[in-house]
Amino acid sequence: MTTTTVPEPTQLGQLRRERLLSARLYVCTDLQRFITNPEAGPVDELDLEALRRFYAEAFEGGTDIIQVRDKQVSTQTELTALTLLKEVADSYGGLSAANDRADLALISGVDVFHVGQDDLSTEQARQILGDDVLIGLSCRTFEQVRDAAADPGLDYYCTGPVWETPTKPGRAAVGTELPAQASQLDTGKPFFVIGGINAQNIGEVTAVAPIEWSWCAPSPRRRTPLPPRANWWRSSPPDGCRRRNPEEVSPDGCWRSTEPDPYDAKERHL
Repeated sequence: MTTTTVPEPTQLGQLRRERLLSARLYVCTDLQRFITNPEAGPVDELDLEALRRFYAEAFEGGTDIIQVRDKQVSTQTELTALTLLKEVADSYGGLSAANDRADLALISGVDVFHVGQDDLSTEQARQILGDDVLIGLSCRTFEQVRDAAADPGLDYYCTGPVWETPTKPGRAAVGTELPAQASQLDTGKPFFVIGGINAQNIGEVTAVAPIEWSWCAPSPRRRTPLPPRANWWRSSPPDGCRRRNPEEVSPDGCWRSTEPDPYDAKERHL
């Protein structure tokens, strides 16, 4: 695998990487449910209000990163969806991600660019996007995981798909053994477990790899499973929040909500 040396990022790149380090939930979505007229022509008609609502509810439910991944839509449709995602993500302090298309990542200004094993190399992606865009890589074998962990140009990697997933139709599942192996690597680089994870099987993943994960669901706002440190906010407290009690203080300096969460929302990073 080709690697590249990463120069010092600017303040924007540093902020994005700080957000990545605190991320716990990564949602991948296609756009098929938001296409209102499949026969409209070369540019699909998107229900932009429904798509905006989906993005917002995902971030409100505790999602840290949303990636648009749809190989069936037109270039202009994908660009429209990414541009909207960037706008909504910024308003929630979340991260927006594009898949495979470095040109669309550059034009839309998203925070993250994700690639597969047969896509652009890290060095090629950096030549197009620079050093402030986060780059992630999908891994299906432990050898790929080790290469990704050692690549200084990569910001994170994913293991999977653990189970079959609608965003990667026809891709064979790798099971939970790979994320279990990856969790034993002490690299300090974040990685996510991806593929078909839902509220019913999340326990099988956290039992072998108690780390970050990725989610695919119609309504992540109401179905977001997250680690035990739920209902904590970072940075200064938003309205309705209080500082942790002295016995609750931890190194991350979080804030706890004083109000019950009507959507069972878990963690939100400001």
